[in-house]
Amino acid sequence: MQKIKLEAENDLEKRCKNLKEQNEALISGLDLANETISNLYGLLREYRQQKEKLLKQNTKLLAIYTVIIIAHIITAIINQSYRNSLMFYFLSVVSIVYGIDLCSQKFKKR
Repeated sequence: MQKIKLEAENDLEKRCKNLKEQNEALISGLDLANETISNLYGLLREYRQQKEKLLKQNTKLLAIYTVIIIAHIITAIINQSYRNSLMFYFLSVVSIVYGIDLCSQKFKKR
């Protein structure tokens, strides 16, 4: 009877030890998974910031190309008598819009 009780206790200790090791392995795996998720979230945030930066750059390039095309159309199509004054007004409007855009960006940063 004593022998059976001792064997049962030893078996129970082994099972508890195995369960403890498995539990520690699971906790370690969860910690690694949590760290991986945090790293992926950081990469996603960085990707989003780069994407927004590229979108802003592309928008600025599109605006610059539009200004160049309109200026080219003004110089190519319009008669000489109207060309200089129209070009002056057009570039004045572009400069004012650009200045307003710069001011609004400064206020957004605050």
